[in-house]
Amino acid sequence: MAKNMNEIIIAFGTETGNSESLSKSLAQRLRAAGHAPRVLELDEVDPGALSRAAAFFVITSTYGEGDPPSNAESFYADLMGNGYALGGLPFSVCALGDSDYEHFCKCGRDIDARLEALGGRRLAPRVDCDGEYQEPFERWWGALELALPRAGGGARAPQAPPPARHVQAPPPPQRAQTQTPLPPPPPAPAPPPSAPASGEHARGTKRLPLFARVLESYNLNHPQSEKQTRHVSLSLQGAEVDYQVGDALGVLPRNDSTLVMEILSRARVNRNEKVLVDGELLSIYYVLKYRRDLVKIEPGLLDLVSPQVATGALRQALGSAQARKAYCDEHHVYDLLEHANLRLTAEQLAAQLRPLAPRLYSISSSPKAHPGEVHLTVDVLRYALHGAERKGVASNFLAELEVGSHVGVYVNPTKDFTLCDPSAPVIMIGPGTGIAPFRAMLEERDATHAPGKSWLFFGAQRSALDFLYREQLEGWVRSGRLSQLDCAWSRDQDYKVYVQDLMYHHSHGLWRWLEAGAYVYVCGDAKRMAKDVHSTLLRIIAEQGRLGEQGAEEYMSRLKAEKRYRRDVY
Repeated sequence: MAKNMNEIIIAFGTETGNSESLSKSLAQRLRAAGHAPRVLELDEVDPGALSRAAAFFVITSTYGEGDPPSNAESFYADLMGNGYALGGLPFSVCALGDSDYEHFCKCGRDIDARLEALGGRRLAPRVDCDGEYQEPFERWWGALELALPRAGGGARAPQAPPPARHVQAPPPPQRAQTQTPLPPPPPAPAPPPSAPASGEHARGTKRLPLFARVLESYNLNHPQSEKQTRHVSLSLQGAEVDYQVGDALGVLPRNDSTLVMEILSRARVNRNEKVLVDGELLSIYYVLKYRRDLVKIEPGLLDLVSPQVATGALRQALGSAQARKAYCDEHHVYDLLEHANLRLTAEQLAAQLRPLAPRLYSISSSPKAHPGEVHLTVDVLRYALHGAERKGVASNFLAELEVGSHVGVYVNPTKDFTLCDPSAPVIMIGPGTGIAPFRAMLEERDATHAPGKSWLFFGAQRSALDFLYREQLEGWVRSGRLSQLDCAWSRDQDYKVYVQDLMYHHSHGLWRWLEAGAYVYVCGDAKRMAKDVHSTLLRIIAEQGRLGEQGAEEYMSRLKAEKRYRRDVY
């Protein structure tokens, strides 16, 4: 825990590294302004010592169902559970989140409210960043920059009244300025809206993506399966792009052309009309295909609807804030335009749609096993909604790419989901496309002849139809590279079997591996699978170690502190 902190403290909570990156950026700016900041993970901060800090700035994401990130759990519990006196501590919070989730930015909001309740003084209003975080972060920094001199470079100024509690992230038109332009290749992509940061001059970063050529794309499922999972191989030849096992690949998707034309038709906008976006005069067709999210309904678009002409569910939705939110959660832009009888200008349409954000996919290859390549394992999302077939934007874009075509990508480095010491045993738990980073880990260990043992828990619907990478995995079992493989098939019998069920079945073996120093890796769905796996691990530790509930929690805390429990969940 950090103690005796007579300085500005910047603390971050993160699962993917975004909050850490922003914290370091904030520290650089504060140093340039003559301050003395210190960057810590939230769990390194002692809430009881915060009253001695000159100022306290928090940048944190929210995990799963409104929980703190894994490196903020102890701080969060301590702060919420104890009545510390902060004595006018200047503070401010930047919260990262995604409004598609129910508990949007909850961790940041909770910390912000608790710091005030304990006697802290809000130096600048909290910002809630929805998806694209750069513009809200810049606005937050601007507020801090103005406030710090009034506080004497971070010194207390108790007489200043606290500003408004909260500033919501700006509407999509302002957020769009951080979206990287995405013309189709060729020609080469337009330059990014701002110059690359230091160390980001090579292509393959979010500011300056690389256009990678598709080498291979095929379905990993049997044709009779209800699912389609694509293996996509991309070329990195000729590009100075490095990645390591555990990293993710950011993909810049494009909207389906048919959907673009349907949106334009329903909005009664000519595809050739020009609109100014990020300082460029572009056709509205181009903007909708490459720059705008055509799924999520933004509140501003709903505000344009007149109750007198709205039909069906939309008319009912205009009656209350709760009904409006429910409608936006359960419908797409396509549905709203069908129910609203709107006639929009190109400018209105572009302004009331959020930016088309990149999508992150866990890399499923080892650079040592596949030099000059990067592989993805993509679950192709297709479903019915309100009587119409819907498609996941990025997954279908990737699935429909032909060999030889190009896609904009960048490497999103991992912070904690790195492969451990080659001699250490690893337990990998990843149903469905959660297999992706574990294929990469096994390829890396195979290529480097790592001596450590490996145990994989994999799950899917049916063994005969959905056994992803079956030949490769079974080959590793035969060679001894994979010490143990346990597969849970949820629909091969009358009752459901999931990875956590097999884990509990192998409780004794898992406990022996943990006691022998094994690292536990979990990849996949945060809402259900990751929580069930976590609960099962606690149960195994409590029962096999005869530790009880409290002892199991303490054992798990030690695993986390030793970086032996690592998760890549979404």
